[in-house]
Amino acid sequence: MKQETIAKIQEELQGLSEEEQQKKFQEIIKKLPPDEIKEFQKQQCPFCSIASGNIKAHVVFDDNGFIAVLDINPANKGHIILFPKEHRYALFDMTDNEIAEMFKLANRLNNAAHDAVSSDGTNVFVAVGEAAGQRIGHLIVHIIPRFKNDGLDFSWDLKKISETELEKIAEALKSKLKIEKKEEVKIKKIIPRKERERIA
Repeated sequence: MKQETIAKIQEELQGLSEEEQQKKFQEIIKKLPPDEIKEFQKQQCPFCSIASGNIKAHVVFDDNGFIAVLDINPANKGHIILFPKEHRYALFDMTDNEIAEMFKLANRLNNAAHDAVSSDGTNVFVAVGEAAGQRIGHLIVHIIPRFKNDGLDFSWDLKKISETELEKIAEALKSKLKIEKKEEVKIKKIIPRKERERIA
């Protein structure tokens, strides 16, 4: 973002309460051209700063499109965050090829993390939106090694949904996805590292 634009924004916010500043700031941002908004987001985003080398991180993978670093506030030892170098808010901001590449990398990182810290399992997840736990507006894939009795809780209360509602939801999803034929999905069983070593 241009220095003159920043100075103008600061001038407009001067003397306002914190709440008024937030409201005014959102109004100002909405009026900016898309390229300036994107540049501003990059300047404010810690993950963009990591990708550009302006914030130090323990990088475990780096290529033209993606970077993976150890989380500085990990859920467990070996917790990796993988993200695109370009500022992207969510999966819907990426092409199918970019998503495919990102999850191929996530799978490689998952296997590496599992072996590197001798974990008993892993969680791989993406949070999109504040309600899902996304704290910063940059897409991140979390790869978290898990250990027996590690105290992490990824469980939730099971909800009852009627068969009628399940059918409605399934039809709505099919309509959105435009699924024309069913495809069989094969699930590969994950064998814990210790059991793989015992079998070998």
